Amino acid sequence: MQRDLSEPSSPSDRQSALNLSDVTDQLCSGRSIQTGGLTITHTVTSPSEIETAPSSQHFLCLNLRYGSRQVNQFDGGLYEGAIQVGDFFLLPAGIPAVWAWETAGEGLAFMMNPDILTQTAAT
Repeated sequence: MQRDLSEPSSPSDRQSALNLSDVTDQLCSGRSIQTGGLTITHTVTSPSEIETAPSSQHFLCLNLRYGSRQVNQFDGGLYEGAIQVGDFFLLPAGIPAVWAWETAGEGLAFMMNPDILTQTAAT
């Protein structure tokens, strides 16, 4: 994690969408299930940094492993500190983000189509 997160990166450095299957360099293992507009993925990752362009889906990641320093930057906010089991990060659709961590990570990621939430709220 050498990069100064206060400096914006160029758009060409960003991934085109938040898609866990595209993060093959950091993904050590993963298994997904998908139903309707919801994808749930269990991931184990090596230490790394990921920068994502705005996604069409909401993203919720629940941390399953104690770790050292993590840096998350999105929607004008910055989190920098140790992560604990049970900590989570919510990234609304349409928001670019930077995620960086210094130790291997394990998480449960939920990718949700915003239309599913709207439909559910209407019922």
